[in-house]
Amino acid sequence: IPELETYSGFTAGVNVEIPMLNGFSFRPEINYVEKGFRTMAEIGFSDIDIPVGAGIKTRLQYVEAPLLFKYSVGTEKAKFYAIAGPSFAYAADGFVRPVVRALIDFNLPRQDLNLSNDIYRRWDISATGGLGGEWKAGNGKIFADLRYTYGFANVLDNPIIDVRVKNQGASFAVGYAFNF
Repeated sequence: IPELETYSGFTAGVNVEIPMLNGFSFRPEINYVEKGFRTMAEIGFSDIDIPVGAGIKTRLQYVEAPLLFKYSVGTEKAKFYAIAGPSFAYAADGFVRPVVRALIDFNLPRQDLNLSNDIYRRWDISATGGLGGEWKAGNGKIFADLRYTYGFANVLDNPIIDVRVKNQGASFAVGYAFNF
């Protein structure tokens, strides 16, 4: 079974916060998210301790729509919050880059992914939860949050090499929210 390493990438997005009651609000978002992984398989020699192997780096670009519920506590100047809810994502594009390892990694030319085949799934549904804080700054607020997302679908399911991958991981975001 190949070794699997996760990849964290760039994220950018917009959100709107719809106040509800007693510190609760609804916060739908639209985000561009880069996700990925690398599979590596080592080839061992009995008497030589030299790392030799091959693998593939996979990078996917998603359009993601988290539908989060938020609970905030604090003052007008500073608040802390918890967020949770489902997230729906569509893989818009992706590529693979073969890697050969002989003491160091050699990246071979990248190839675009065919996301319409039976191995990859374009749609992903996940659960997201996190904690954050926000501080008044001018007409808006500066915010920072830490999230964990767990995907329910196998975005890669390759029975030939026995690899199944779900999107999951932590993310950290910092931004400025404008008040309209």
